[in-house]
Amino acid sequence: REKIASNPVSFVYPNDNKQIFIDVTMSFGISHISKKFIEKVKNANISIEDLERIIIKCADEMLYDAKESGRNKVLIRTLDISTAFDKKRLS
Repeated sequence: REKIASNPVSFVYPNDNKQIFIDVTMSFGISHISKKFIEKVKNANISIEDLERIIIKCADEMLYDAKESGRNKVLIRTLDISTAFDKKRLS
């Protein structure tokens, strides 16, 4: 995570007779689930579609949090079974 965030990237864009340097920033949002989480999901009779939706929504939230907190950020959240499937997250 630190390696991604600490290495700025620049691209050289050729334009007519000159080169334009473009600095690029990257932010990432990552959601993580543990084996214990998967077992609890199996026991709770939760559909794979709901699980996929929650994982993607969590990663999306982390991406927006990363962008709001600065450039070149990587934020990771491990999903918690107790809050992952509340009605707010499923909508």
